[in-house]
Amino acid sequence: MFKKMANLLYSDLSTDAALAHAKKINDIERYFSYARFRQSAKYCADVLRDLGLLQIETIGHPADGTTTYMDCVMPMAWDVKQARLEITSPSDAKPKVLADWQQNPFPVAMRSPPTKPGGDEAQVVLEEDMIAGANVRGKIVLNSTSHHPNKIKKEVAARGGIGVVSDWNESFQDTPNGVYWNNEWTQTGSGWYGGMSEDIRQSNIWCLSLSPEVGLSLRNLLAENNEPVRLRATIDSRLYKGTIKTVTGVIPGTRKNSDEVLILCHLYEPMPSDNAAGAGATLEVLKTLQAAISKRQLPPPQRTIRVVFSLNRSARISNM
Repeated sequence: MFKKMANLLYSDLSTDAALAHAKKINDIERYFSYARFRQSAKYCADVLRDLGLLQIETIGHPADGTTTYMDCVMPMAWDVKQARLEITSPSDAKPKVLADWQQNPFPVAMRSPPTKPGGDEAQVVLEEDMIAGANVRGKIVLNSTSHHPNKIKKEVAARGGIGVVSDWNESFQDTPNGVYWNNEWTQTGSGWYGGMSEDIRQSNIWCLSLSPEVGLSLRNLLAENNEPVRLRATIDSRLYKGTIKTVTGVIPGTRKNSDEVLILCHLYEPMPSDNAAGAGATLEVLKTLQAAISKRQLPPPQRTIRVVFSLNRSARISNM
C-alpha cells in the first residue's frame, strides 16, 4: 500500500514547481526584514488557497521584545531600507565601497541599529589595538578574524566605540568571497532570541560584515598607511514593536476530533536552503496530495493534515 501511494505521488511531484516556489520566497526574504516577511506570508497563504486547502489563517504574534510564547521571548520587529560601507580616507583607496545592501543584503547584522542620518564617519581601529589599549571612543572597530564579532560588542560599547566591522567567516577557506550573515547580534551570549530586548537597551552598536577577501584589502590598507583610515557606515534600519505571522491551512480528515498530522515549515530567513527550498518543497507536496485526493486517486485522510508556515519554533503554534 505504501509503495503504491508513494509511486502515485512521486509521479505527480514537480521539481520545477517546487523550485519556482523556493525562488519566489527567496527573492522576497533574502532582503531580511519584517516588511518582507509579511509578503512571504501572504504568498504562502495565497498558494494554499489556490491549492484548495481549507481553514486558511494568517495569525499575528507580537514581535515586541517582551512577549513570551512558551520558551521564546519574541524579538522586536526589524526592517532595513539601505546600508553601505565605504572608505572615505585615503580618498584613492580601492575598493572604495566595501559593502552595499542593494547589491548584497548579507553584510547587515540582523537587528543592527541604524547609524545617524547621513551615516557614521570615523577612524577604523583593529580589535587587537583596542585590546592593547588604543582609544576607540567614537571610532569603528575591525573585528579579529579568530572569532565571532558578537564577542566584542560589549567591550566596544563599554569603550565608546560606535560600530563593528567584521570579516570573520567560519568557512573562509572555502568561500573567500562569501559574506557571513550575522543572525545573532547579541551581547548576552544566549543565542538568536535570548536577551534581545536587553541588548537593545544596553547599546546601539551596529555591525557590518565583509567577505574575507574584502576584509584583507582593508587590513592591508591599514598596514600600509601611516595616516588613519576612515570609513563611513550608513544603515537605514529600525527596531519597532510589530508582528510576525504564522500561516496555516488544512486538508480536512474524515475522523472527527482526532489528532492532526502536522507539517511544520520554516519561513523568514534569507537563504535558499534555509529556508526557501523547504517551503517550496512543502507547497509542492501539498499540491500533489490535494490533487490526488480530488481525483479520488487517494481517499481523504482520516486525520486532518495541517501545514504551518512560521519561524522554526514550536512557540508559534502554541495559540492555535
